[in-house]
Amino acid sequence: MALFGLFNRKTDREIVPFKRQKSFKDIVNDMRGIIIRADWRDEYQPDEGETGVTAPDKITELNGFKNDARHHIIGKFEAIERRLAQDVLMDAPSHDEICKMLTDLAYEQNRSSAGPFLRSIAIEMRDTMFPDYIENLLRRSFVDADGQEIKAAATKTRDLESAGQRPLANPTSLFRNH
Repeated sequence: MALFGLFNRKTDREIVPFKRQKSFKDIVNDMRGIIIRADWRDEYQPDEGETGVTAPDKITELNGFKNDARHHIIGKFEAIERRLAQDVLMDAPSHDEICKMLTDLAYEQNRSSAGPFLRSIAIEMRDTMFPDYIENLLRRSFVDADGQEIKAAATKTRDLESAGQRPLANPTSLFRNH
């Protein structure tokens, strides 16, 4: 019996309340918030980044990276928002499509300039707003894998992505038996 939940006496199951999906506009606003709240991490330092007296301080560097993220990431999603406002028959991208866009955007970044920040923040957006995306993607791709294999592959994916690799480009490498 569910404590403080609704309970259906006929089926002896808890009633799961309806959860509204976020609108595309809300998702874009959440993305803006993730960029605004980003703090400096050493992984953001580009390969050609200077250190020392003449180099910009980390706050200045981070603010520049945030501006780049607003342009490269938020700009793409704002363009979709404008098209949605103009074409009322156009459907907003699904959550999976948004995740794929963020993953593709992350994977196309290199190690120079704002690339490490853009890659990291795009993956952070995807994993923060849609935490089950990787597991669901792997579950759909490998239907014969069990839950433990899926969780292990998802963890391995996140570890490889944080190291700058692209495991979802070849997901079979995440599993031993596939």
